Amino acid sequence: MAPGFVLAIKEKMGALSTRHTGPLLLSPLLICYAVAFIAPIILLFLTSFVVGRGYYQPGESLTAEHYLHVFTDSFYQKVLLNTLAMGVYTTGLTLLFGYPLAYHHARASSRAKGVLTILVISPMFVSLVVRGYAWSIMLSDHGVINNALMWLGIIDEPIRLLNTMKAVVVGMVNVMLPFMVLPISSGVESINPHIEESAYVLGAGKLYTFFKVIFPLSLPGVIAGTVMTFAITMSSFVMPALLGGPGFQVFGTIIYNRILLISNWPVGAAMAFILVFIVVLVMYFQERLLAVLTKRRRLK
Repeated sequence: MAPGFVLAIKEKMGALSTRHTGPLLLSPLLICYAVAFIAPIILLFLTSFVVGRGYYQPGESLTAEHYLHVFTDSFYQKVLLNTLAMGVYTTGLTLLFGYPLAYHHARASSRAKGVLTILVISPMFVSLVVRGYAWSIMLSDHGVINNALMWLGIIDEPIRLLNTMKAVVVGMVNVMLPFMVLPISSGVESINPHIEESAYVLGAGKLYTFFKVIFPLSLPGVIAGTVMTFAITMSSFVMPALLGGPGFQVFGTIIYNRILLISNWPVGAAMAFILVFIVVLVMYFQERLLAVLTKRRRLK
């Protein structure tokens, strides 16, 4: 057999083996992912259509009444509105407080940026339960906030903060701030500082430069941060459970109640997938908006 022919066969076999190496190496991970994540999600989805209160078993009859019940019952409607309001208020306030911090983080020197990064992400190393209890102490009737307001003469008696949406939003803003600051900071860093300086040289004020130059160019980071904040807030459980209590119920706490406390799996599963649908819808619009912004930039 000619040496050239043998060499060609070896090269072809090597190319084939290289082509299949990646999928073969990934296959154990993909199998584990399918078993640990995809299969339970499918089972939970089927459970949301089960007649009765148990979880799905092959051969059971299915119905959509649990979805109709969640959408038509006044209690679940109120819980859904609470969840949406919590997501919107938390996202808005986190953006309001997070953007200035993100801007200074992006424009800071290397040393200052390192310090700011530590300050932003350090709360993430503390358990949500610990932070929730800390906020519950501060927001109680005789906590730090009420005592400070009474000492300043702003109020005469303690106001109710704990077990309200206000308390939950305060706690969630504290939790979500890093998820807003870091994407926005990345977006601001991508803006050439000379563009901002040119606007000042041409006579533009700081507010005009911010709203006409900086903010529009940082929109991809803003959109990424707001969508991430909204999605995580909508599905949150710990802060609403600790700071909202029985006075403020959201989907996360009711799903926990329905599945683990009263074993009503179908209703809990239906609520979970309604939540998933809302989050996926928001993420879809995020992708569409980012695509439009990218297209406009290219046209300019």
